[in-house]
Amino acid sequence: MGLSTHPPRNSIRSARNPRRLPLVLVGAVLWGLALSGGALADPPITPTAIPVVAGDTPPAAPTEAEADAGHATEAASAHGAPAAAASAAHDTKADAEPAKPAAKADWVRERLLDGETPNEVGEDRSVYESRLEVARRQRRSGNQEGAIRDLIGILKSTAPNDVKRPALLEMAGIAEDSGQAGRAQQILAQYTRLFSQHPSVVEVYLRQGLLYREMGATELALAKFHGVFSSALSQRFDQLDYYRRLVLQAQTEIADTYYLSGRWDEAREYLQRVMRLDTPRITKTLIHYKLVKVLSELGRHDQTAAEAKLFLEAYPDAGQLPEVRFVLATALKKLGRNSESLEQVMRLLEAGKTSSAERPEEWMYWQKRAGNDIANQLYREGDYVGTLEIYRKLAELDASATWQLPVWYQIGLVYERLEQAARAAETYDKITAREAEVKSDPGAANLLVVVEMARWRRGNLAWMQSASTNVAGLRPLVQVPPKEVVE
Repeated sequence: MGLSTHPPRNSIRSARNPRRLPLVLVGAVLWGLALSGGALADPPITPTAIPVVAGDTPPAAPTEAEADAGHATEAASAHGAPAAAASAAHDTKADAEPAKPAAKADWVRERLLDGETPNEVGEDRSVYESRLEVARRQRRSGNQEGAIRDLIGILKSTAPNDVKRPALLEMAGIAEDSGQAGRAQQILAQYTRLFSQHPSVVEVYLRQGLLYREMGATELALAKFHGVFSSALSQRFDQLDYYRRLVLQAQTEIADTYYLSGRWDEAREYLQRVMRLDTPRITKTLIHYKLVKVLSELGRHDQTAAEAKLFLEAYPDAGQLPEVRFVLATALKKLGRNSESLEQVMRLLEAGKTSSAERPEEWMYWQKRAGNDIANQLYREGDYVGTLEIYRKLAELDASATWQLPVWYQIGLVYERLEQAARAAETYDKITAREAEVKSDPGAANLLVVVEMARWRRGNLAWMQSASTNVAGLRPLVQVPPKEVVE
């Protein structure tokens, strides 16, 4: 979903008929959403697009003070735009530095917002709208230079503010397209200053938060997402559903930010808050999956197992199903519930035969990982029967020598532990029989070690069998008569 460059229909009413909802009621609704959280069925907002000079390198992530004070002067002038198009904000570092003249900011508002410019003669509104549409088409087609030229022309012209506003958003989007996240932030900061009362500012805060997260500035991202809540409370509420959607998405993005930064406790809190909401706007599959992962990372194995089971029941066709079943098997194993853990692994291995058609590589990865991890743990604990059951299933997953030979070797070791020498020897023979195949594959050269180990163990089994037979066949060489008892 692209960033809306127009306010929601009827979001701005005339002063004579504002038709606003009672502020106390609306404020309570939005603040409740801010506290309880929410997620959207819609995908995250995809930023629309600021220009970049060839050869520019993305600037370092700006501080909050720098971003909010804004440096759109630099961004716009780099593309030939007048300094006026850059900033209407005062310097937020004013407390630490001497006050600066406000002439530039005044000039911005007079020339950019009010259309007073000596560079271009006023034209009909439709002309500016057409130029804006042309710039958008150029951006979509990859012609950034042409788009920048037309957008700068609009910003320097006498075009009305409701045309300059989306033009500024397009400029920011072009910067994002070019990997100039820092420059885009500068322009978006100026947008929030120049159009602070416009309903779209709430969505711009959300967009800034996504950009900051992409730049690795976690705290600034969180600040912007929280800013969505407070900004929404100061806007008109003719379109309450529009603001509610943004608040819900901001809440979800906060949870995602904590999740991506590995702050598991905070992520758990926000994810559980979202899960408690009962609204059709929330697509809970991904939220629930992340909650399972977070609980696992926190080592809360009992809660992990409970939530994983709920996930498997609620979303049997989810793309995350194999991973969640692996997490469930691991949690049960750590809780000492070995039989249940083994059951989950076997269900994962069996389900792959029918469920992995659409995502074979993903299913194969989690099947191999789950089987190998749990089987190794069972082997170390001496549960050789359970280990053998898993390894035999694992061997069927992939017929390549790279996968199958190491698994067969493990099966041979398990048979030895179970004192089934004949089956162990048979398994080692299967490995050595593929020696020529291994030698012909340059990528499988390391498997020659497995082949040699299997040959050695096969020979060792033969020696032990022979020794055992010889020992059993030994007879005493001299018959010693029993001693007579002397009375």
